[in-house]
Amino acid sequence: MNFWWTGTDSLMLIDFSRRTFKEKISLWIFRGFVKYGERFIGVHYINSATVEKNLKQFGVRKPIVYKMSPVKYDKKLPKKGHDGFNVLYYMPIAGNIKFNHWLYGGDVFNRVVDVFKDEVNFIIVDGSQDMEEVYPITDFFIRCNNHDGNSRMVRECIIQEIPYYWSQTDPNYHEIIKNISALLQ
Repeated sequence: MNFWWTGTDSLMLIDFSRRTFKEKISLWIFRGFVKYGERFIGVHYINSATVEKNLKQFGVRKPIVYKMSPVKYDKKLPKKGHDGFNVLYYMPIAGNIKFNHWLYGGDVFNRVVDVFKDEVNFIIVDGSQDMEEVYPITDFFIRCNNHDGNSRMVRECIIQEIPYYWSQTDPNYHEIIKNISALLQ
């Protein structure tokens, strides 16, 4: 059996902060599963150095191999006309909202919205939307994460030729503002 790690799942091995008591119990069970089940794992597949760092810090013993997860939208979609400048942001609504807010840089995103609320249309997706409808009207993508693997959405934006800001850690609010301002000119 091989195990696939994509980003936040590896963070669950080493970081319990910003978690509810119930989630912490689930994480201890998950950690035990990984620790004691590793003898049945052949390879840990990862897609970024962030994930590798987490696995090594946790102490996995089996080989770690880089392998990209497939993208869902692998063909360029035709652009659609739309009013204004559209900025896309991903924030899942399931699970621990406080943790998701930290993970996906919700505080940084809210500060960006405050700066551009009269100039930009913000499209917030949670993973349930049909991105074939969203990508063709997107002018810029913000992924201001505090922890991330190799984002599938960023790779899809590259295919769609959508400019983006992406941080795997420590999002830079000023850099996002600079990027959007340059595109608005």
